[in-house]
Amino acid sequence: MDNYNLFSCSSVAPYLFSLAISASIVIASVIPLAMARYFTDFHPSKFLAPRALSDSFSMWGRRAEWAHQNCFESFSLHAPATLIAVLATINGRCLDQICIFAALFHPLLRLFYIGSYLSNRAFLRAFFWGGGLGCTGVLYFQATHVLIR
Repeated sequence: MDNYNLFSCSSVAPYLFSLAISASIVIASVIPLAMARYFTDFHPSKFLAPRALSDSFSMWGRRAEWAHQNCFESFSLHAPATLIAVLATINGRCLDQICIFAALFHPLLRLFYIGSYLSNRAFLRAFFWGGGLGCTGVLYFQATHVLIR
């Protein structure tokens, strides 16, 4: 067994891990939304038009819905960035260590973002949103730069 370092510039593992965890966070963000929809004044008729329920949500329920929608938006930006990083790494290009940090830090920032959104902490929410977007930007910039050199 060789000493293959998962955090070396030739490993795709951190990027694939980031992609998998980010997708899992999108799926997990359904939990607060489901709590807002079905655990408050539950009635089977709510299943007939679940999208129309947002008008009757409390503010927490609306934040849960907005956080869930934003998870999709964030994932649609982050997934291509990680795939470009994987493509660059598979083609033998060495990405900076900051890319590994950015790929692994992004899902953590997204979790904190959801928590701050649900708890109505606007400043923290903006900080975590900007941090996650910055991590994605680093991946886009570095991976694209390495590929076109």
